[in-house]
Amino acid sequence: MVFDDGYSSAYVQSYSYHVRLVRSGQSFSAFDVLAPALSPATQTATGTVGTVMTATTAFTPTNFSGAVSYTISPALPGGLALDPSTGVISGTPGTAQVATDYTVTATGSTSGSATATVSITVTAALPNPIPTLGAWAQRVMLLLLIAAAARHGRRLRA
Repeated sequence: MVFDDGYSSAYVQSYSYHVRLVRSGQSFSAFDVLAPALSPATQTATGTVGTVMTATTAFTPTNFSGAVSYTISPALPGGLALDPSTGVISGTPGTAQVATDYTVTATGSTSGSATATVSITVTAALPNPIPTLGAWAQRVMLLLLIAAAARHGRRLRA
């Protein structure tokens, strides 16, 4: 058996091979062997501690046979989870972190695997602001103070 890859063509992070089976100089059949791939190959997600993060896009697996399942490395920060059937990352992050790359690996139940990268940044939640009175509320408070002073027969000084 002779494998002729004279027809190979490169794809992003994968290869396609044209295989020709030969016996005694005769070609019996030809077929293409395509490497498994994931789309999109990269994703970026951002979130804030304590706030539900917008979920990543589901991956589209190509050239796999059988059901595809997903795993991730390294482990996600607390509060985030990977859906093993779609590769979607979602949840509410519990701790802040700088941009960190995670490798999502898709594995076909009967053949092949492929990887994609997801970069996740989680920012710290802003502290609750100190409530302040707006201009309208300040005027109302001033009018109430003037009315209270008038009831007691006193004048307010500037």
